[in-house]
Amino acid sequence: ARQLSKLPARKIKIVPFVSSEIVYLTADEEDKYAIAQANARLDPNNQFADSHVEARLAERYLVTAPEEIGLMDVSSKQIFSVATALIPFLEHNDANRALMGSNMQRQAVPLLRPEAPLVATGMEVEAARYSGEVFLAKNPGVVTSATGSQVVITNDNGEQDAYPLMKFVRTNQGTCINQYPVVDRGDRVEAGQVITDSSGTDNGELALGQNVLCAFMSWEGYNYEDAIIISSRLVEADKFTSIHISKHEIEARGTKLGPEEITRDIPNVGEESLRDLDETGIIRIGADVGPGDILVGKITPKGETELSAEEKLLRAIFGEKAREVKDTSLRMPHGEWGKVINVKEFAGSKGDDLPAGVNQWVQVWVAQKRKLSVGDKLAGRHGNKGVVSIIAPAEDMPFLPDGTPVDMILNPIGVPSRMNLGQVLETHLGWAAQTLGIKVLTPVFDGADDAAIEDALARAWLARKAGAVDNTPGNGNPTMQLETAKAWVSSQGYDGEKAFSDDYPGEAKDICLRLWLEDLGIASRDLNREELEQAVDRVNAEQNLASPVQGKVVLRDGHTGEPFDQPITVGNIYMMKLNHLVE
Repeated sequence: ARQLSKLPARKIKIVPFVSSEIVYLTADEEDKYAIAQANARLDPNNQFADSHVEARLAERYLVTAPEEIGLMDVSSKQIFSVATALIPFLEHNDANRALMGSNMQRQAVPLLRPEAPLVATGMEVEAARYSGEVFLAKNPGVVTSATGSQVVITNDNGEQDAYPLMKFVRTNQGTCINQYPVVDRGDRVEAGQVITDSSGTDNGELALGQNVLCAFMSWEGYNYEDAIIISSRLVEADKFTSIHISKHEIEARGTKLGPEEITRDIPNVGEESLRDLDETGIIRIGADVGPGDILVGKITPKGETELSAEEKLLRAIFGEKAREVKDTSLRMPHGEWGKVINVKEFAGSKGDDLPAGVNQWVQVWVAQKRKLSVGDKLAGRHGNKGVVSIIAPAEDMPFLPDGTPVDMILNPIGVPSRMNLGQVLETHLGWAAQTLGIKVLTPVFDGADDAAIEDALARAWLARKAGAVDNTPGNGNPTMQLETAKAWVSSQGYDGEKAFSDDYPGEAKDICLRLWLEDLGIASRDLNREELEQAVDRVNAEQNLASPVQGKVVLRDGHTGEPFDQPITVGNIYMMKLNHLVE
């Protein structure tokens, strides 16, 4: 202590570190601090790894020393809404298109067979869990019953938790909510585990659309002005088929001329038109109905007119039965068809609470299955929207070298002026993810960069070359045999472990390009990386090819079988059907 007291006074530099404490600030309180970005690099001691850190202070953005930093963002996506945080590669999109992408996700129609996106941001699971559309197990236990109407779980205390499911419930948008179990009887579940899916979820992930094999090219003028060309395969496979529910209702009131009556006895209507009505005049559940079909039979008394001698005779013989009534039945509107899924009847005589003057009230729900048709609006998550202009036969669509026809053709002119490059990056990464049989998470501002996408495309090419992927057309969910792919790369004289490891960025691309050049008869083993890039560029220019890491493919015309002039960007993109349907 004496020795320390003799030392001269010195200022000791304090090295700031990031603590786990979280503070919540309003917008005006935040302006007082220099705040680092959430993805600033930290060392193992939670101190800033760089000598200069990007930060924001009030309205200014600056690069400053770590000592000046007061706070650090918790997450890169904390400044965005849920809908915006669902857009992959958001940082590569113009703000206007990001806004459109967010809004159009709200307009997406729940599909018959929804698919979770191959290229996601990680928010899909959270959005689904908190949407109220899926059930989460309250307690750990064993599933004792899983039917279409409810799931029953016996928890570890021996008590039963029942989860009643919603079946074909109409939403305010006229779409359909239909829940179904994703667990089987005998399965063990933990608290918080997803046990049901809904119309907009897939295995507990938000699923608003479909993963589609897409090419960016013009095709006979059909994708002029952002129009979209789709293959008939999408329609046949019910890829964008949705269920819509319409609600029809009718009241029977008391009038000055007498009460209206819901009945099967309708004047001037043949038995054929009454075949699906029950004895009370209400349509049966399960009946197929079309435009003009009677849903509920109703007659209304007509005003009395001067009776002819014949009518007076009929009135004398049959009494009140012969009085004049008109047909005011509830019928299906023009252009609508479907299947009756539910009927509700309320009557004052049964004690139901009805408005004044109403004796009877009947509601009929009709469900309709709508396939994708010309005129329907489709959109991606990047504000890339368009209207279906033609449903082309699958055999006429451009096809890949292995014979697989593409499912959709988008206009490449729609990309540069809109400045939503996220759709192109998603296409490339989706192509690699589909080939490798994986799902990719690219969070906002913290996702895959160009080098990572090139490596993913390179691994996809290596896996296909190794025969480690089932290339059968129509195989919707291939699973790559990783060990087979590694062994093949090793047999070519390269390190298979490094090629398929994220710890060696650029290694997969390097190996892929060297093997690709060797396939073309060009020696590449002794080239350094710069020479390798130059050799690839030279081959691309001279032979009109595209290297595997460019995400382009030589497509052939479905009509003639001839290759197109240039390699074409092809990949898997996530598309949604919006609630602007032509029907």
